[in-house]
Amino acid sequence: MEVCTDAIEPLLRIAVHYRELDRKAFLLMEAPRGGALHNRSGQAFVRVGASKRRLQGEERLRLEQSCAQSRYLWFDKQVAPDTGFNTLGERLGEPLFSVEGAANPRGP
Repeated sequence: MEVCTDAIEPLLRIAVHYRELDRKAFLLMEAPRGGALHNRSGQAFVRVGASKRRLQGEERLRLEQSCAQSRYLWFDKQVAPDTGFNTLGERLGEPLFSVEGAANPRGP
């Protein structure tokens, strides 16, 4: 937890869950998916299986560009707070749900 808050830039907020599994201590750490490239001492790493590899050159540049682009969502892809299927008027929603092969969002 200390490394994530003190040594990584920008700050990485993780969730830590302590559990017991088969009478053994179990620790689960969740790092949220984000739109930033996190560095430690000016270096960035990528997880490959059980090991990590330092990002360099073109690969780092591509990831930085991808992270920068993900910060800007198009307005039609942004979530509207406090909305859902129940807030959508029948007249407006029905054409969306009547497309052939569309799943019924209200359930079976």
